[in-house]
Amino acid sequence: MLLFGLPFLHSAELVKAFLFPQMCKRDSVLKALNGHSDHGRIEMKKIVPKISFTLSLQMRSKLLLLSQQYTFRFGDMVQQMKIY
Repeated sequence: MLLFGLPFLHSAELVKAFLFPQMCKRDSVLKALNGHSDHGRIEMKKIVPKISFTLSLQMRSKLLLLSQQYTFRFGDMVQQMKIY
């Protein structure tokens, strides 16, 4: 990973999205609000999919991390059984 230039900025955004999912959620809502031309009338149908998509990505990443933890624990148990 390069520390300067576009690759660094891209990786910094990925880290921010992974470590601070609430910020990512807030950013997507703000983008939806700012992208709307009539600020007096906000359409929920444009905002809700962005929030639900962000939440589904968070849930997938949490499930992936949990499955990896259980895989490692199961692997450790198998290793201990082989030692005895």
